[in-house]
Amino acid sequence: MPVIEGLADDIRVQGGKFDKERIRISEGHEHKLWLSETTVFLKHADRDPDNFLSADKLDNEKMLMATCAAYTELMKQPTPEITAYFAFWAVRNNEARDIADEVKPFVRQLEAAEEAQRFEICKKFVRDRKTQNL
Repeated sequence: MPVIEGLADDIRVQGGKFDKERIRISEGHEHKLWLSETTVFLKHADRDPDNFLSADKLDNEKMLMATCAAYTELMKQPTPEITAYFAFWAVRNNEARDIADEVKPFVRQLEAAEEAQRFEICKKFVRDRKTQNL
């Protein structure tokens, strides 16, 4: 936050003379894992309104994971829906070992269930967390 506040002060003082090259946002390792042609296309869509992305290039899973990772990085706390989605994805893709310790009991519950039941387990997880936060 101090870096952003300093930049904001400089922009106010310097106005149009402010060197925009001073603003650098590095992408974490997690973002690089989820970047795809689709996310890059969407990021720059306002600059090239005549460009298009063919349907066979769409990867909803990567877009959703990148969006969830970005939200969690910004907000520092995932929503119950994001937690459930990450856990579901991790179990489905044999990546459960990388899940945060506080979510491991939920992951074990998903691992023990058939995939069709996992949706209901996730729905209950989200509802329970939402009820607890009321």
